[in-house]
Formats: sequence, C-alpha cells, structure tokens
Amino acid sequence: MNTLTAHHVLERSEYPITSFRFEHQQFQEYYSARMLQDELRTMVAARDSAKLDLFVRKYVNDPAWEEPLRMIAADWGSTGSDISAGQTLVQLALGVDAVFAARLSHLSGPAIWKEIRGEVHNRLRALYAAPDQQHREYAVAAMLATGSDEFNDILIPLLTNPD
Repeated sequence: MNTLTAHHVLERSEYPITSFRFEHQQFQEYYSARMLQDELRTMVAARDSAKLDLFVRKYVNDPAWEEPLRMIAADWGSTGSDISAGQTLVQLALGVDAVFAARLSHLSGPAIWKEIRGEVHNRLRALYAAPDQQHREYAVAAMLATGSDEFNDILIPLLTNPD
C-alpha cells in the first residue's frame, strides 16, 4: 500500500480511520477492467451460463461499469480465448442495450466483429424495421456506433437527405 501511495496510485486518508482510495478514477476503472476481464474469460472457458447471467445483471446492465467494460473490449487480442470472450461480451450486451453492444463491437476490432457481425446485423435491422420511430432512431444510433459500412444502405440516404 505504501508503494502504491508513493507512486500516486492510491491516496491515504488518516481520519477518521486509515483508509485508501484511488487518486484518479481512471486507475479504479483500469483495475476493475482487469478483474472483469479475468472473470469473463474464466466464465467463457467454463461455459457457465448461470455465472454469465449474473455477470450481465451485476456489470453489463449497470451503467457504472460501462467504462471498465469498454476498456476490456478495446484490449482484446487476437487469440482464440480473447475472441471467444469478446464475442460473449458483445452478445451479453446485445441482450441489454443494442447501442452499448454496438460500441463494444466497434472497440473490439475486426476479429471479434467477424464473429458477431451476423447477430448484431440482424438485431439492428430488426430494430430499424420496427414501426415505432423511437426504435428506428435507436437502431440508427447503434448502426453508427458499430463503425461498420454494413449499414450504408440505411445510413447514407439518411445522412444525405436534405431534411
């Protein structure tokens, strides 16, 4: 603890009791992301659907965990276990929030996009086909968040429309 305090990762507080807190929120989010990444890899390797459901409720469906989850998505490598875990993370998010899942898919890179492309594509097109205007706008926001040219047939006419 003294070393982390000396390197300005943690801040020591003496009153009313001795406690420690992170100097910057980014450190807290980074270490949280590392913990979540390890937890997700373990659950994916074990194929534990009950724990994955709990992971969704506890982390994916809680906006306070958005930044650590985004850090995880941006950090996936190209190994098989990373691709599988990244794919699972996007799929879990897709069941909660399509825009968030689209952001994660974009951050994850092309190797993971290749694996989840079809599922994200179908979900966003189904949302766009809904009769409710709010669903259509939500779908457009998600399509833009993917960063993919997969949705050019919808996005280009909307972006070039003089209205």
